[in-house]
Amino acid sequence: MSNGYLYRCCAPITPEELAKLLKQQTGSPAWRLQEQIDGLEFEQADASWLEGLPTGLWPQGRVFGPNTEVRWWMTDDGNLDVLVLSETRLGLSDEEWYEQQMEVRRGYGLYLWGERKPDDPYWIETRIPRPLHYPVDEQEWQQHPLPYVKVVARDYAENGIVRLTRLVRVEPTDLPQGGRDG
Repeated sequence: MSNGYLYRCCAPITPEELAKLLKQQTGSPAWRLQEQIDGLEFEQADASWLEGLPTGLWPQGRVFGPNTEVRWWMTDDGNLDVLVLSETRLGLSDEEWYEQQMEVRRGYGLYLWGERKPDDPYWIETRIPRPLHYPVDEQEWQQHPLPYVKVVARDYAENGIVRLTRLVRVEPTDLPQGGRDG
């Protein structure tokens, strides 16, 4: 177990301030998972998306990568409540950010729905009535066409109790441990 840091903004910030934070803190590669009432967007947070900010921000979301995860929720006045998780101290301003040290557990995989065959462009899960798209590097996948996808995650705990889970990366993988029937 190692140490990590939870940062919470002392007051809601503007979308422009969040855009600046995302550009400074997420690292590369990075992924974005955004939500709104009628949709979900799960893509890579590439340079063109980052440059277009804050235009591409949805009311709720997270951008995660090897260094940090930044989460946001839109408040009633259009500003954003923001939380940052990192295994390294970020040096954010004490006047603007509350910092809390937490215990970080070893990384583990969260397997996503669906299986992809080498000839298919998407992952298929018969219980979901549409093909699934996951933000994996397509050229890398073509070289090593693994059938499943997982998100590597780390738990953040306080006094031994898991409080938050930080997403770290998305990667193709072989059959999950335990086989097809668990």
